[in-house]
Amino acid sequence: MVKIGLNDEGLRNGFYGKVSLPVGKKDVLLLPASSVVEKGELTGVYAVDKASIVSYRLVRVGKRYDDNVEILSGVVPGERVVVEGMEHAVDGGVLAGLK
Repeated sequence: MVKIGLNDEGLRNGFYGKVSLPVGKKDVLLLPASSVVEKGELTGVYAVDKASIVSYRLVRVGKRYDDNVEILSGVVPGERVVVEGMEHAVDGGVLAGLK
């Protein structure tokens, strides 16, 4: 419920009016939901470092947006994450062909 204070004396009970409310925006880090891997009660993603070494990184997830999930912590923007072929990803493995 929203209450709006009006100072116009020409308005009366039952009159129709329009109100615009500013909506806040926030930047979120989204990853495909298919890239999030659950191992028991742990939730993580396979991150790839500069040397192309794969590591299982624990993450905290937030809201779902269609086929994506918000990442609250554990990964920062710009980090590389495996988004396909998680069944072949191994913690400590090396990805060939990446620069």
